[in-house]
Amino acid sequence: MGSCREAAAHDGYKYWLARSDLILAWHTAAGAAAEGLRQVREALGNYRGTGAGRAAVFAASLAADIAIRAGCPDEALSFLAPVKDAGSRQGEWL
Repeated sequence: MGSCREAAAHDGYKYWLARSDLILAWHTAAGAAAEGLRQVREALGNYRGTGAGRAAVFAASLAADIAIRAGCPDEALSFLAPVKDAGSRQGEWL
């Protein structure tokens, strides 16, 4: 599970490190929703910090799914709001 993340961290690939952390948070949330939500908040911030936009809808959707699992529907909506219009311009839809 950690090899992609370890390689990204070792080689300084911030985008792939953040992407790996998003997936890891989603996986964690399957068994521990509150911990997954904590992880995804950090990972989403790191992902946005890379300036990446192409998979922003995917990243926000993972975060929203985790927030729903953790019983935080308002936070789920807050994850989705910033990408609602941007996604349709890029060919990604919610």
